[in-house]
Amino acid sequence: MTSISATEARAPSLTIARSAATGAATLAVLFLTCWLATLINFAGSHAFISLFTTAPVGTTAALAIGLCWSLVFGGITGALVAFFYKAFGSVLRA
Repeated sequence: MTSISATEARAPSLTIARSAATGAATLAVLFLTCWLATLINFAGSHAFISLFTTAPVGTTAALAIGLCWSLVFGGITGALVAFFYKAFGSVLRA
């Protein structure tokens, strides 16, 4: 008979740095996807790009500036999500 291990696998903890990096990468990829969509005149992507830059949509300036700001704001958003997740987790456990 085989024995069953009493140890359980645990997921890695949610760190603020990991969440910030995840948010930054996600928003950067989303921005890049929308910027590429402007090259084929996709209607909805212009508004998203305008959130991060005032440069003309579809230009390389819009790509560079918007990509930098999407990394920054994605990082802030990811960090805030992790912070509040941890804060509410400790409140709800008590």
